[in-house]
Amino acid sequence: MEKEITKEESLAIISEMIDRARNNIQKGAGSSMIFWGSLTAAVALLNIVLTYALSAPQMSFWIWTAMIPGGIIWYLIQRNKEKEAVVKTHIDRVTAAVWQGFMISTALLIAILFAVGTSTQLYPFYWLFTPVILLMAGAAEYVTSQAVKFRPFLFGAICMWAGTLLCIAILFVSKEVVTFQFVILAICMVAGFVIPGVRLNKKAEKDV
Repeated sequence: MEKEITKEESLAIISEMIDRARNNIQKGAGSSMIFWGSLTAAVALLNIVLTYALSAPQMSFWIWTAMIPGGIIWYLIQRNKEKEAVVKTHIDRVTAAVWQGFMISTALLIAILFAVGTSTQLYPFYWLFTPVILLMAGAAEYVTSQAVKFRPFLFGAICMWAGTLLCIAILFVSKEVVTFQFVILAICMVAGFVIPGVRLNKKAEKDV
């Protein structure tokens, strides 16, 4: 006859399962952050170059459409990649949902601000793109850091929030708002996405 486990033993088992889930990081787990951080930083810097190189500087913003094929390519890579990880946990699903929510919110924000700015010709609306995106990215990364208990993600979230404040401060001290905001965006993407992603991959290689 099997022995019934006590309430305390049940809680201990659940706690152990949660700890294992948090530590169960598959190889290449940080590659998504490295990809998106690198792509965003590269496009932001290229946008700055095109702003000064083109006779119609406003056309430089079309470079951001490069994010669309980039996203499709990344989706295809991930879909065809053999998964080395174990079964997805509740934490995996929560963090995935957080970032999906971030992507949807970002797309809606860009569409709304672009529509309002274009229809009213109040182009300063565009100055809100970068700080609000950094703000939302910081929130998503903070939730992820608490869910998986990976400190570099918390550092990344702080970088995003600091970038948000700098982008707002630029509005009051410089006429080259967009240029400086894109520089800040590129720095935040490297410090807040790429570096934590690299560290996560190293941790995965060590632990898995």
